Amino acid sequence: MRRFSCTIFNIKFEVVVGICAMEKKSLSKQMKEILTRIGEFEYIKIIIFSEHVILNVSVLLFQCQIIIQNLSSFVWRNRQ
Repeated sequence: MRRFSCTIFNIKFEVVVGICAMEKKSLSKQMKEILTRIGEFEYIKIIIFSEHVILNVSVLLFQCQIIIQNLSSFVWRNRQ
């Protein structure tokens, strides 16, 4: 897996962005355009979580600094 990093004042860092959306939405033309633009930054790593992970794994186990959610509030509230 490719690791992204950015150096500011000799400090390297990366930002991991997790996408939590049902497959239909995460593979849509609009989402692909958004992810393409975000992915142009060399220090941003994007992870798209599968529906199985979203519905069956605790949010606390997601290894991300940022989570972009496109779910109903009912599903998200029950996963926390």
